[in-house]
Amino acid sequence: MTDPALIRTASTDATIDDSTAENKKATDRAAHPLVDQARDSLRQTIDRYIPQLELTRSDADELKRQAAVKSGIDQLTTLLNKLDSTLLRVAEFGLVSRG
Repeated sequence: MTDPALIRTASTDATIDDSTAENKKATDRAAHPLVDQARDSLRQTIDRYIPQLELTRSDADELKRQAAVKSGIDQLTTLLNKLDSTLLRVAEFGLVSRG
């Protein structure tokens, strides 16, 4: 049988780890005001164009316009997700120096 004190300790450690991770995320976001500004701008733009996806007419021009708006919203959402990601990928091209 597992000792209840060990369960409480493990639970407390997990809570501390979770709160530390949340504090780190908050600190990372606070340290980059330009990223916050870009995130806010993208969110406002997405929120502004989502209502235009409501079908008002069913003619071909309206369907094309809605498809274009949806495509733009998808691209903006992708950019927003990239800002929220903490993964940095670097691609380097060229020759390795031999000497």
